[in-house]
Amino acid sequence: MNAGGYVETQGARLYYQDWGAGEPVLLLHGNAQSHRVFQWYLRQLSPRYRVLLMDSRGHGLSCHREGRREFSTADMAGDVAALLDSLQISRCAIIGFSSIVTAVPGYNLLLKGLEKISGGN
Repeated sequence: MNAGGYVETQGARLYYQDWGAGEPVLLLHGNAQSHRVFQWYLRQLSPRYRVLLMDSRGHGLSCHREGRREFSTADMAGDVAALLDSLQISRCAIIGFSSIVTAVPGYNLLLKGLEKISGGN
């Protein structure tokens, strides 16, 4: 692993791992999962790509701050942007298990003008 740890965002403390080198790919899990669901993908992708694993707020090793439990799709997009900003990544591909995980954060990132999503649908 290149790096790992926590990123503080508005309302959450997010756990992440950073593996490999090359074009960055962020793997986002679905509801009631964690970064651990991507172990097979990590082994396949990390020899060729920089693979980022992140636990969404309230999942895995990430947590809500200030007792807050609810969060919106805008919060999810902000979390992704905060992680990418903290790692100085201007653009990456996103892979996830459910449409809400991949489509909504990506859509919100594009609406915010962050243009951090690469690749096609």
